[in-house]
Parts: sequence; C-alpha cells; structure tokens
Amino acid sequence: RANEDAPWHRGLIGEYAEALLAAGKYDEAIPLRDKLKKIAPNYFWTHYLNAVLLAREGRSEESHAAALKVLAVSPEHLPAVLLAASAEVQKGDTQMADTRLRKILKIYPYSVPALSLQATTQMQLGKTKDAMEAIRRGLGVAPNDARLMSLKADVEMKNGDIKNAVTTLEALVDKYPNDASSLLRLSELKARLGNKQAAGTLLDRAAQAGQNEPVVRDRIISIAMRTGDNARVKQ
Repeated sequence: RANEDAPWHRGLIGEYAEALLAAGKYDEAIPLRDKLKKIAPNYFWTHYLNAVLLAREGRSEESHAAALKVLAVSPEHLPAVLLAASAEVQKGDTQMADTRLRKILKIYPYSVPALSLQATTQMQLGKTKDAMEAIRRGLGVAPNDARLMSLKADVEMKNGDIKNAVTTLEALVDKYPNDASSLLRLSELKARLGNKQAAGTLLDRAAQAGQNEPVVRDRIISIAMRTGDNARVKQ
C-alpha cells in the first residue's frame, strides 16, 4: 500500500521488492529491481536486489560483483555477505569465503545460514573438526535444520564414522520423510553395512519421493547396480 501511494520512493521500492523475495514472489520483484536500475543504478537496494536475483538465475559471478557493491556501502549486511561467500565457494575461492564468514559470525554468532555456509567452507578446507563445531552451534539454534543435519552426516562419513552418519540420516529422514536425496544416502550406507533389505526399502521410498526427478532415478539405478539388485535395475 505504501508503494502504491509513493511509487517514486526508492527505499519503499527496495523494501517492497525484498518482501516479495522473502515470500518467494520472484517474478513480481524483478520489475521493481528493473525500475530501480533505471532511476537509481548505484543505489544500495538496486545492488542488493540484483545480487539476489542474479544468484537465483545461476549467474554467480555477476551476483558476487553486485553483493560486493552492497558491502562497500554496508560491510555488515548479512544477506550480502552470504551471497558473496556463496559465490566465492562456488568458484573455489574458499579461503576468502571463510575469512568473510568468520568476520560476520562475530557480529551474528547465531546466524544459521552463516554457520551452515561456514561448515561447508571448513569441509572444503579439510578442517572437519571446525566444520563440526559450526554445525553443533547451528543445530543448537535450529535442531531440525535439514541442511545442518545433512552436513553433520557428511562430516561423520568423511571421518569414517558410518554408524553415526546412519543415525544422523535416520533422524533427518524421520523429520523430512520425502527428502529423496537423504533417503538415497541412507540407503547407500545401509547397503555398506550389509543391510540390503533396509537399503531396498529406502530405495523404494526414494523412488516414490522423487518419481518425477530423473536424477533420483539415475542414482537409484547406480546404487542398485553396486548392491547387485539387478531386478531393481531392470525395473
């Protein structure tokens, strides 16, 4: 309503567009971003909205550049830091991302997205102990966060702790029973532990959860081939 009353107000345009993004209404936010690019190309909100929308389009280099413009004005802007760090992780500049996240976590120590991203960078740097500490802190804030639980299983598997990884993934699929990716990962671990019946049951659940996803089907075939389940491969 405020935007309708003052369609020329740059701050309102930016805040309205951000609210639309938060609500998942990306198509409605794009014209507002484009409007800001015309009337205020170097404005804070213009760069931030651009960074978010470019990241969504998979244009990480351009999103990174836009996020850095936001940070030049507001270096402690958490969403822009996350966008910049995510782009840096994608292009392999993990150390830069890690440095950026360490700084922002001193200001926002309980940010679950920041802790999750930090855990990812620590794993890429081979620092599994630090990764697990970030995950532990994140789960202390959001104990049912799917991304953190998945990362916890990753660290446990990397450390060779298969039984705890199974326990973590069982908790994850209990909370998110239609998460095909987690069902597949748990199936693989069950097969490695020799429980082929449980592995097959999990594959059935994954097939149901991801019945319209070719990637899920391909992974089911791959797992079934490795476990000698030829009937499932043919099916």
